[in-house]
Amino acid sequence: MGTIALMLVLSSFPAAQIGTGNQDPNGSALQEMASELRQMRQSLGSLRTQVLALRVQVQEQRVAQAASRLEAIRSQLAQLEPEQAEVAKRINFLQDAIAKTQPPFTPAPNQARLNEAMVQSDQLVRKESQLRGQESDADTGLRKEQAMWADLSRQLADAEQTVAPAAAVRPQ
Repeated sequence: MGTIALMLVLSSFPAAQIGTGNQDPNGSALQEMASELRQMRQSLGSLRTQVLALRVQVQEQRVAQAASRLEAIRSQLAQLEPEQAEVAKRINFLQDAIAKTQPPFTPAPNQARLNEAMVQSDQLVRKESQLRGQESDADTGLRKEQAMWADLSRQLADAEQTVAPAAAVRPQ
């Protein structure tokens, strides 16, 4: 990358200045080229830092989205718990009612309600299982996004440290 920048700098000077007959005894042309090269490096470093800062911002948004997704799943799981408890209570009540039914009464109406409650319980168990899988995937996704953010933040900090000393060394 430095070779390309040097070639660009050298190509911007007329051939007469670089030729053998017109050399500057004080080396001011060479000093000017070196100064321009330093400025170009500083500009490239600043641009890289800006790009990394933008990538960090985008990654922060991705982390926030992943965290929100995980929180939404956990909220659904939390809402499922009381519903499961209610269905379990209803199942116990209906089982007791069926066991206590004596002739001439028939347990058929309670048995139908018990069957419905058992189906609902099975559905809730399947839904919980599905949500647990989604929770695991969302947690893994969040950790991945956080790791990417940490890596980009480290790269940005390194780039800022590289650019800052170069800016402080500018010749007058």
